[in-house]
Amino acid sequence: MDWDDARAAGELPGPEDAQGDHRPAFESLLNLVRPSARDEDVVVLTGSEGQDVPWHALYPLAAVHRVVPLVYRRLQAQHANAVPPDVISALRNHHHANALMCVQTTRTMLDVHSALAAVGVEALVFKGPALAAMAYGESGWREYSDIDLLVRRGDLRAADECLNDLGWRQRAWPWPLSGTGGWVLGVSNKELSYQRGPAEIAVDLHWRLVDSETPGMPPTPGDVWRRKESVELLGRAVPAMGPEDMLLTIASHEARHGWAHLRGVCDVAVTSPH
Repeated sequence: MDWDDARAAGELPGPEDAQGDHRPAFESLLNLVRPSARDEDVVVLTGSEGQDVPWHALYPLAAVHRVVPLVYRRLQAQHANAVPPDVISALRNHHHANALMCVQTTRTMLDVHSALAAVGVEALVFKGPALAAMAYGESGWREYSDIDLLVRRGDLRAADECLNDLGWRQRAWPWPLSGTGGWVLGVSNKELSYQRGPAEIAVDLHWRLVDSETPGMPPTPGDVWRRKESVELLGRAVPAMGPEDMLLTIASHEARHGWAHLRGVCDVAVTSPH
């Protein structure tokens, strides 16, 4: 079952399912995803005020905050017997759908990365599969569907033409980069976003990390290239943003988006040096 099928079948909730006062559920959710807690120390059987965990509220809340894989990993490892069968089943289905999506996204990323390398474009992977592997050990424990690649500004034309040859088309800005006789950047001055057909996966091609280059936060592209590392994805070593630069980039990204999801807080927590 893929992501769309699972959502259509009612296995994956939407934001409307997490409305209302869910403070006990949110407190239990924080206990479950807290990186510093050991599995045996996590209190999930009762809320902080002595109430039973509202399991049927916790699951959609976790889905809205994009941390269902982390919740499922903690519960299935230590507390599965305490969870209502329909809730653990929904968590499992959600996790499996996400894991499939992550594998598809990672394979697509590797194909795109290989194609870019074949035309002489070096690309660093960051966020998405790289962050999942670095921070969580494997891609399926984090939710993502975008492919973020950092390329040098001088390689943009070649990268754009390569993506177009693979069937990818810009999805956010109306001005093409190639085939017009001119070189036009879209509305953004830091990235271009591509999509191929109706698929959920998108390729975001970055040449800088923020709209205006501010010294120190986040790192400049030059610093990122100098500190690059290697990450193994599906058995293949790929050049990636280093952990310190990944941390700064994630924090900057989440701050710009108002820390809308608990997933971003978890990403920063597990990427921060301890």
